[in-house]
Amino acid sequence: MSRRLKNFDCESFNIRNTSSGLLNMDDDTSLSALVNNYDTILCDIVDELAPVKTRAIIVHPTALWYNDDVAYAKKKRRRPERKWRSNRLDCNIANYLAQYDVVNKMLHKARDEYYSTIIRDNAHDQKVLFQTVEKLLQKSSDRRYPLANSDRVLADAFADYFVTKIDGVRQDVLARKNMAGNSPGEIDEVTCTSNFSSFDMLTEEDVVNLIGETTIKSCSLDPVAAIIMKKCYMTLVPLFRRIINLSLSLGTMPEDLKIAILSPLLKKSNIDFSTGFKLEIFI
Repeated sequence: MSRRLKNFDCESFNIRNTSSGLLNMDDDTSLSALVNNYDTILCDIVDELAPVKTRAIIVHPTALWYNDDVAYAKKKRRRPERKWRSNRLDCNIANYLAQYDVVNKMLHKARDEYYSTIIRDNAHDQKVLFQTVEKLLQKSSDRRYPLANSDRVLADAFADYFVTKIDGVRQDVLARKNMAGNSPGEIDEVTCTSNFSSFDMLTEEDVVNLIGETTIKSCSLDPVAAIIMKKCYMTLVPLFRRIINLSLSLGTMPEDLKIAILSPLLKKSNIDFSTGFKLEIFI
């Protein structure tokens, strides 16, 4: 499933945002309602302008060493191939096989030169070298997870695993403090001299500057993909300003913004919970 976002109509997107009432909600609208309407209305607009479509795609891996010379040689190879398929003459198949060998030799040469250049230019960069070797060995990059009766059971197991790891880190910190001279369980008293009781409200210019200094990214939880938000965020600046200022003045974070996607990544070749995973978080 995918959306056609390359030629997304940003002008229509901005017009629909303005006419949807999203930017003109009542002053007494709650913070959670603002965020909920933001998600719901923008999802509806994106679904209208770029509906999700299901299609079958055959994915061919891109050969980075593929160049114009190889492309031209393959084009020349198709000419005798078509002639041979049309009349099956021996002379045509001989021409086709000769050009076939030329293309294969060019591919092997281009591939060898490509990897030789990478290895030579990154002789002191182990990360690049290991990645290159993995590509040469065609190691699978598919994510593998431990076996479980259901996705829910596996998710709960991951949650327990990472909670245990965090508890272990905390215990280690306390143990180090105890070794440094503190009594068991004793925590140094820290006096806070600052009191954040009020904040200066942001202006729309502040929000624009904040967005400009930030890398715009997105995940499946976001109603709008990053490729659209980069082009169309100016229309939504008043809403962003309102949400930020209201969140700061109330000292609360909307529940919808506390949701994250946890994606365990396999660090080692085994799939044992004890050593194999680190946590990748998308918010």
